[in-house]
Amino acid sequence: MTSTDFWIDFVLATLAIWRVSHLLVQEDGPMRLAAWLRAYFAGSEIGRALDCFGCASLWLALPAAAWVSRRLSEFLPTWLALSGAAFLLERLGGAPLIVERLIEPEGVLNDDLLRTETDHPAGRPGNTGHGDQGHG
Repeated sequence: MTSTDFWIDFVLATLAIWRVSHLLVQEDGPMRLAAWLRAYFAGSEIGRALDCFGCASLWLALPAAAWVSRRLSEFLPTWLALSGAAFLLERLGGAPLIVERLIEPEGVLNDDLLRTETDHPAGRPGNTGHGDQGHG
């Protein structure tokens, strides 16, 4: 196996570990299989691994490290690096954006981002209303 083959296998394994870990921990999965697995194993060691992306990626990286490693001496660092790379991908994605509609109490306007003339009168002390003119 050449160095290029190693890196291709490493990247492919990283992407596969990320995808399956994300599926098991964050998604319902096809036919809600991942959600069912999490519910079935809830409260057990397997259930705790299915609630933690880092844990799931460590377990999934074990067989992948056996596939990617060229020598036995590379197995441990490859295992940890695969899990770490998948975990970094997960962290790069960040939390999903959730847009919620702001419900305002009836009769109350939310002008927090809009200035009204009464909020900042031009003639208040220390403010001439002319930018930097009047200082100095």
